[in-house]
Amino acid sequence: MAVDLSVSLPSATTLAVVAEEAIRFMDSLLGWPGMPRMTFVTGREYQGDVRVSLGRHLSDEELRGAVIGSPGQTEFFEVDLAGYGDGAWLQVFDLSNQVDTDPVEVVVTPTRTSVGVTLSRCLAIGAAIAGGGRILEDDLHIFSTDFKDFEVFAARHRLTTASVDFADACTRFLRQFPTLNGWPQEACLPAGWTPG
Repeated sequence: MAVDLSVSLPSATTLAVVAEEAIRFMDSLLGWPGMPRMTFVTGREYQGDVRVSLGRHLSDEELRGAVIGSPGQTEFFEVDLAGYGDGAWLQVFDLSNQVDTDPVEVVVTPTRTSVGVTLSRCLAIGAAIAGGGRILEDDLHIFSTDFKDFEVFAARHRLTTASVDFADACTRFLRQFPTLNGWPQEACLPAGWTPG
């Protein structure tokens, strides 16, 4: 089952702005105080499904200087959430050599949990808001192609009652979408979880 969400990025932006917009969007959906800190990681390596290198966490200063969305640029980051084993893979692709496409595309792939899927959607939307983009394709069909009215979406799907914890808020958010049919069943992964 494919679970990616891809968005266009017509204007360059920084990872710091993407993170700020993702947190703001997630907060508007979940209403959960004290969202877990997101950490962007570069240089992780895998052999098959086994992580063989932890990579390097980007500092706040590096996030402010890390520009994404420039033509000719292809980047790959992992995003971790403090206190959880869930995360997402954020990939930036240069498509400027292709006809009839946006020049830069951001694809976000989650861990297959409620926390991971919610994080990935908010990261992709954060990138779209920061770069003036739109939805290109949502494998889970939460968003339609060419969708870009993210504030209306947040108002329509905002949780209105308190959640037990952050993972519960993510699960409750996703249960609003009948096409998911109760998926993902797992709310979150334990802190320290790694593939393999």
